[in-house]
Amino acid sequence: MTLEEAIQEMQSKISAACAVAEMKVTKMSDEEARIEIEAGCGHCPDQMLGQETGWDDCGKV
Repeated sequence: MTLEEAIQEMQSKISAACAVAEMKVTKMSDEEARIEIEAGCGHCPDQMLGQETGWDDCGKV
């Protein structure tokens, strides 16, 4: 499996688990990549995304 195939597989799995997840892929080398994921919990307002608020700030988690 190539790195590109592995990235695509992980993105597909993440998207299947959370349709609103936003992903940023950074290839570190030909053998290593980082995927940053940002997704709401479904209870928090959209404006909370991207803020350093913690996972349970909405009180529903």
